[in-house]
Amino acid sequence: MHRAAIDRLSAGQGPGKDGAPGVWRTAHQATSSSVNKKILIGALSAALVLGLAVAIPLALRGEGTRHADQAAMLRAVPAAAKAELGGRGQPLEGALACESMEGASADRLLVRCTGQTAAKKPVHVFGAAMPSARREYYTILVDGRPLVKNAPCLGADCEDD
Repeated sequence: MHRAAIDRLSAGQGPGKDGAPGVWRTAHQATSSSVNKKILIGALSAALVLGLAVAIPLALRGEGTRHADQAAMLRAVPAAAKAELGGRGQPLEGALACESMEGASADRLLVRCTGQTAAKKPVHVFGAAMPSARREYYTILVDGRPLVKNAPCLGADCEDD
């Protein structure tokens, strides 16, 4: 091999004429450049998808549950339970009497209601909401049997879901 060719190879130039870059170097640079672009595009795409996967649920989530606090839940559950019972063919004879259950707190809203159907069957309504977890559960017992069991909503509140 000629000394000039060895110098060109050690300088990263291929076997071109008059010191011009060789074919293999140009192909190597093109391949390296396209690989770098593909990696960059892939990383940006992954970041965009991950960002959307986090942002969309947060945007749609809103804050807490339907009830801002224990007092709001105590006011709302009787009407929602009455509508639910009426829609299921078990109309109430009168209003439900509701109270906070033991263990209720700002992070755990707990309500218990009692009443009677028009057919004189006892009614018990239990509601639990955890605003930090955005979860609500309702159970209605009529004559000791579950009519609604761990439902996420009652009555007209279900139309919002």
